[in-house]
Amino acid sequence: MSILIALKMPNKTVNHNGMELKSKVISIKNQNENVYEIPKSQIDNGELGFYKINGRDGINLEKGDEVLIVLNIKTENVDHCVLGYCINEEYTDFFLAPISDTLEASFIAPKGGEYYIYSIGASASFTNIASGKIHINPNKEEEKE
Repeated sequence: MSILIALKMPNKTVNHNGMELKSKVISIKNQNENVYEIPKSQIDNGELGFYKINGRDGINLEKGDEVLIVLNIKTENVDHCVLGYCINEEYTDFFLAPISDTLEASFIAPKGGEYYIYSIGASASFTNIASGKIHINPNKEEEKE
């Protein structure tokens, strides 16, 4: 009976800037060293979906690394989408807009650490993600002595 209970555990909630949101994990996989594949998924209204490598880990970034997220949204109307990242339990939204097909958004890592990139469903119903990718462009600035 304990196995059945473990399988039916509800999603956790997270405090995102003062709002309690349901959360779920969307497992991403490495395509190569700097590209991660986002699978087909749904994010409900008011739900925060964390993109985690193999369902467990965030993405390690160095200060100045550029991160580009490309999502292919399947919708008959226009969906509202929020993208952000969490580092050290601090949430930062960097994209909020209505989307009807492909979303491209980027940010530059303000400090090094393990980043958890997320999407928040902000439409009246589900946001349907047909596919997506996360591209990491390492900071290539050479330090001057």
